[in-house]
Amino acid sequence: MDFAYKDKHLHFVGVGGVSMSRLLRICHARGALVSGSDRADSPTLRALSDEGYDVYCGHDPAKAAQADLVIYTSAVREDDPERQAAARSMERSELLAHIASLYPVVVAVAGTHGKTTVCGMIAAILRAAGVQFCAHIGGTMRQDEPDMAADGVFLTEACEYRRHFLRLRPTVGVVCNVEHDHPDCYPDLEAVYEAFEAFGAQCRSVITKDRRILCKLAHTNTRTYDDMSISTQNIEQNTYLLRCNQKEMTVRLKVWGEFNMQNAAFAAETASILGVEPEYIKEGLETFEGAKRRQELVGYYKGMPVLSDYAHHPTEIYALTKEASKRYRNVAVVFEPHTYSRTKALLARFGTCFCCERLYLLPTYAAREQREDAVDEALLSCVEVKQKSLADWRDTLCQIQKLPHKNYGAILFVGAGNVDAFAKELVALEQKKQ
Repeated sequence: MDFAYKDKHLHFVGVGGVSMSRLLRICHARGALVSGSDRADSPTLRALSDEGYDVYCGHDPAKAAQADLVIYTSAVREDDPERQAAARSMERSELLAHIASLYPVVVAVAGTHGKTTVCGMIAAILRAAGVQFCAHIGGTMRQDEPDMAADGVFLTEACEYRRHFLRLRPTVGVVCNVEHDHPDCYPDLEAVYEAFEAFGAQCRSVITKDRRILCKLAHTNTRTYDDMSISTQNIEQNTYLLRCNQKEMTVRLKVWGEFNMQNAAFAAETASILGVEPEYIKEGLETFEGAKRRQELVGYYKGMPVLSDYAHHPTEIYALTKEASKRYRNVAVVFEPHTYSRTKALLARFGTCFCCERLYLLPTYAAREQREDAVDEALLSCVEVKQKSLADWRDTLCQIQKLPHKNYGAILFVGAGNVDAFAKELVALEQKKQ
């Protein structure tokens, strides 16, 4: 493969993110010299350091100035010292598109929800079938990671933020769903659809259950979509009847929820297009253990399971808490909203998305935005949960310690910011008492 940056020094700003850390590893595997930085310490940053990569917390403009190319994420501001020092720089999605262009087969999974899980399921199926592939997934799987230097198939999440996924030219494009999200760059649902329709038009084959995209693309693409279905056989045993490519099979998933049934159907149909035999589709789905921060059991607190989940959109939160309430009866939820723009745009939907008995609302994780305390107060006011509170993590932790644990089956830590670290802190606190 003709990797343009072989033997070049690439410096990654914001490398603590899963996507950026994977890009760093892929570029290193392709012969680039790599380094990276992030504004905050994180498990991802520490993992890279443990693997021997030159990464650090903070800013070092001199390091960036020495690099042939500085890669940055959308969360990194223009006035960032390392971006300012760079002789040449590019946004993450441009590098991703270049890497994808090197592969004969590109599978790109798009959608407002489910991208990481569908990618992980496809990866598990390809691994079971012995297919060589490299994967760029926005989450960490609980099983073996693919070879970052492998040829053959390039599997990637395709993020719609700022229309970044339009840089890709996929062989197979998956559109799991389309909803209004990222209101800082999409004013309404119509704008989101326009971006997804443009994405689908750039794919050789499209898999989707969205009839609008199907109709819009009907005269412009070679298509494969909607030839799949999955239904529950035994909800307690997590067994499902999957129909894919005119064949039926019973699969037993290790992940739960109706949304994961649909994710499995998308993954199976994608694998079928790639020529994977049904027995390997079944094997891959049944061995898939899920992604970290997706229904992840962190540990226990006073006998209650403590789960961490990345859900941060109302649709995701509703699906998660509804299914969790079925499995664990009453649940308490600790929620950290992600970005003020999302909360304001979807405020009414956030009000009705929590299927729980108790909600602990944390201040919003601002990410790339400025703090707006009034938005948190508005969210607390509209949430339709009888027992609810708004406080920082220290005060929330004190409240959780007073929770009548016998009345609850589980505690869910939900959100895309620091809430996962809070879940681990709660479990560690319990472990110290033992």
